[in-house]
Amino acid sequence: MTDNALGDDTDLAWTMIEDDGFVGLAGPFHFAETPQGPAFRFQTLRKHRNRNDFLQGGALVTFADRALGATARASIEASSTVTVQLNVQFIDAVRIGETVEVRPQVVRATKSLVFMSGTLKVGERTVAAVNGVWKRITDRPRATGKATTEGFGKYT
Repeated sequence: MTDNALGDDTDLAWTMIEDDGFVGLAGPFHFAETPQGPAFRFQTLRKHRNRNDFLQGGALVTFADRALGATARASIEASSTVTVQLNVQFIDAVRIGETVEVRPQVVRATKSLVFMSGTLKVGERTVAAVNGVWKRITDRPRATGKATTEGFGKYT
C-alpha cells in the first residue's frame, strides 16, 4: 500500500496553484501532470477545521470544484468555464493534517458542456465522491483579481 491516493506516483512534481481570489484563501492546492492525466492534492491545515476538529466540508467542496473545473476547462481547451452543477457525497471524515487527492475524469464533453467525476481519497481511503457539469462561457465577466497560471500548465 502506498501513502498517497495516486498509487506509485510518489515522485510527481507538484506545483502550488497560485490564485489571489478565494482559492488562494481556501488552499493551498497543488497540481501535477501524470501519464494518466491531471492530479490534484490538498494538504489540510488547522485553518480548514470545523468545530469537531475535522476538515470543514466546504473546504473539500472548494477543492473538488477547482480540480474538476480546471480539468474540464483544459479538456475542451476553453479559456473559461463555469460550474453548472456539483454533487458531493461525503463518505468519510478527513483529519486535519491529512492530504486529500483526486484525479478528475471527463465523463463526456460536448461543444459547450463537460461532465466530470472524481473520487477524493486520503491514501487508499475514499473520503468523497463528486460529479458535476461545467459550461464553456464566451463572455467572461471581468474580475479585479487575476489567477496566476504561469508555471503549472493548463490546470488553474
